[in-house]
Amino acid sequence: MLPTRDIVDVPAKVWTEARPREAINVVVVNSDPEKLATLSQLLRARGHTVMAFQKAEDALEAIAPPPQTVLLIDKELTDMSGVELMHNVQERGVYLPTIVTVPSNAVGDAVQALRYGAMDILESPLSENNLIQSIKQAAAAKAAATE
Repeated sequence: MLPTRDIVDVPAKVWTEARPREAINVVVVNSDPEKLATLSQLLRARGHTVMAFQKAEDALEAIAPPPQTVLLIDKELTDMSGVELMHNVQERGVYLPTIVTVPSNAVGDAVQALRYGAMDILESPLSENNLIQSIKQAAAAKAAATE
């Protein structure tokens, strides 16, 4: 399970900054402020750039991704479901490899997310190693698809 940590505010729309070569742009959408802060801080600590949103609508307005962007969303959001967010991103003609987090007992939610094109499903509570590996695989798939 990911530890809860304090988060430092970083401008959400800043993608161009000095980063390691393996840095991945990750859009994180989670309606739980503590989980959102923890995920954001964890990913930033690993050298990735994060745009974090509590509301799916805010994420939709901001998504104009550069290469190597991955969408990490929670299945249960307050303003729409994670699957609805995936569908709305696709309708805008944007390809983002998507990782969906679901409760450990939500097999039906996982199947639904996969049907809508999720690249991976991660069960809560999240394992840090599984999360990072999934994000790397999603970014690699995006890079391969754009070559």
